[in-house]
Amino acid sequence: MFKDVLQIKGETIYSLSKKSGVSYTAINELYRGERTIEECRGKTLKLLADSLGISIDELYNLSLKKEKLTSELNKYFWDANSKELDLEKNKIYIISRLLTYGGYEGYKFLIKVYNYEDFKYVAMKSRQLTPKIASFLLNTYHLKKEDMIFYKKNIDWRKPCI
Repeated sequence: MFKDVLQIKGETIYSLSKKSGVSYTAINELYRGERTIEECRGKTLKLLADSLGISIDELYNLSLKKEKLTSELNKYFWDANSKELDLEKNKIYIISRLLTYGGYEGYKFLIKVYNYEDFKYVAMKSRQLTPKIASFLLNTYHLKKEDMIFYKKNIDWRKPCI
């Protein structure tokens, strides 16, 4: 959430308002969760990101990292307690599972929470893909088969790939 971004950066609503030129009210609404980062205009995002010393992409991702899986997506995690899944620590599992089984609903959630680099990382590290999803990731991220764990032969599957 945006509140966490300010805490990480050691900023207050007032100091960020003064630095960025964005109104105190607008920042306060983001802080309290009355508005989301997705509802901000590009110009506002640029002012906030520049004032915090990060890119717009980083601002967006940091603001969303505290999101949880929605209750509609719980059904895709039948072998885990979805309430305990951490979106960062379990990103290989979450992205792989939702790409494989989540359909459009899962994909919408993924593109809202994760960025290009996260998808590329998962494409290279996940063994839990279907051939169709592996091919999609291979072509989308312009990877070579030898870069992807999914396509490697003679791997001891009992060992972690990270």
